[in-house]
Amino acid sequence: MTVRDEFKQRRRESVVRYAMACIHAGRLFNQVAGDPGKHADVLKLIVKSIFPRDEELLKAVAPHWEWIAEDGMPNVASVMQQQDFWADTFKMVEHKVAQDRVIDVSIAKEAAQRLDAEKPFG
Repeated sequence: MTVRDEFKQRRRESVVRYAMACIHAGRLFNQVAGDPGKHADVLKLIVKSIFPRDEELLKAVAPHWEWIAEDGMPNVASVMQQQDFWADTFKMVEHKVAQDRVIDVSIAKEAAQRLDAEKPFG
């Protein structure tokens, strides 16, 4: 997720709560990927938003779906390698940005901690 610095500062609580919902959804998605037959109701929701809309195909490729980090943490090394690629290989990035300006992991950390402590989704 991305958010402007001023919005993060002004509405941090909203940003953290949104991240909590995203982390919860990612955890649920991973559970369904691990055993689609056990989560038929959520599988049907996922199938509505993918193409092809084929529940049996999705079951057949499980558990080899995309994996979502259950702690909400981005793959920082990969993001920074992407910047290096576009800057060094293609010269499309004139000035690299410091890692702490590209990624603020404090939101993900707070969201995961609060999600585990508060259990707002049950």
